[in-house]
Amino acid sequence: KRLEEQHAMLKENHVIEFQTLETKAKEHTSSKEEMETMYKEMKAEMDSTRKELQGLRTIAEESLKEIGELKTHIQELEVNLAGLESEKNRLDAQRDQDCDAFDRERKRL
Repeated sequence: KRLEEQHAMLKENHVIEFQTLETKAKEHTSSKEEMETMYKEMKAEMDSTRKELQGLRTIAEESLKEIGELKTHIQELEVNLAGLESEKNRLDAQRDQDCDAFDRERKRL
């Protein structure tokens, strides 16, 4: 009888240990699934951020290209302006000469 009681106690202990291990295994599986879900979410967020950064990089590169084109255009305009100022100065000098010549001719008459 004593052996039967010991056997029953051991059996009960084994059942309790098994249930404890089973519970721990379920918790571990659940925790692992949660971590996998979090990992997937974080990876998706990182991929989204990476795409957004690439878009911003593209915009920045295009902006730099446009800035370079604008600088070139400004330089061209400055050259044209210098040419126009030179032509204006030449025309002013020609006008002054023509006026002087006209005044001399008028005084002569």
